[in-house]
Amino acid sequence: MNTLKMIGFSHIEKIRFSAILTLAESRLKQKWKTTEHIPADFYLIKECLIPQMDEHEMLKHLPRQQCVFIRRTPDDPSVEEHQFYWGKEDNPSLQYLTEFFNKLGDNDNTPPPPADSQPIPIPETCFFNPQQGFLGHLLAPATTPLTFKLTNQHAGIVLLVDTEQNSYYSNSSLEQLEPYFFATTELQVANISAQQLQAASASQALKERPLTHLLWFTAFTCSQGKPIQGYQQSDIVHLKRWPDINLPGCKRLIKLAAYMHSNAVDLATAQANTGAPIEQIYNFYNACKVIGLIAHSEHTDVHEKTINDEQKQLLEKIGKRFNQTLQLPD
Repeated sequence: MNTLKMIGFSHIEKIRFSAILTLAESRLKQKWKTTEHIPADFYLIKECLIPQMDEHEMLKHLPRQQCVFIRRTPDDPSVEEHQFYWGKEDNPSLQYLTEFFNKLGDNDNTPPPPADSQPIPIPETCFFNPQQGFLGHLLAPATTPLTFKLTNQHAGIVLLVDTEQNSYYSNSSLEQLEPYFFATTELQVANISAQQLQAASASQALKERPLTHLLWFTAFTCSQGKPIQGYQQSDIVHLKRWPDINLPGCKRLIKLAAYMHSNAVDLATAQANTGAPIEQIYNFYNACKVIGLIAHSEHTDVHEKTINDEQKQLLEKIGKRFNQTLQLPD
């Protein structure tokens, strides 16, 4: 059996690729399967990581004869290593995958990797960096209030931030502020005085709101399924307290919040026990970490509770009512 370690791919992409690999199983000369462990027989490298192969501390040490470069564009003749032309579709074709891996298996004369190989860390490009962009401005120390503006198409949105008072003022909802989250050169940030802040909020009837709400939702949205910078897969964490459950996107993760509040585990264990997609777990974890709700532990601490039939019936009733609530807009 040959094993494949996918590097730089999201959880959903890994599932899709594994499904195609399973469908091709009867046509393959050898058995192949993806793995999260190392050593592996081959490493599937996402195209966006190829430019870093000679620079990134982890990638440059991978044995090139065991690397398979996944490409969405035609093969590069200047690259001698294995190239798998995935194409523009979400998944490779079954026929091409079969032909490629049968040929790869026939040509495989690489020595087995050393048994003492170390775990492969996640490349930096696959992390979410909260210190960049709009969120970076919100997290940076500031001695005066700030005003945020975008281009004319969003001129009607008002956003004032007072970091020292942990508050912000706006005429728009959190969802309506999303154009700020990914803004780059069009984002304008300026210092204003406390008096100007008070005058602007009074003249436009802007309500003071907790800055943690804006920080949480910005991190939740911008994470895009990536773990936060500095995260290690072996990290054992728990939620010190719940975020505001009324924040956009938070209600649907109430089971995850409850589990992480009651247990200290790694995120893979949280995923296995809650069924939440790992991308959503990363988004939630990152947002909670940004506002200081995540604590780290040295040891796993799992609290498994047994409930009787009467308690089960009560929980089922609560669950039905909660599902009805989730059908309403956040």
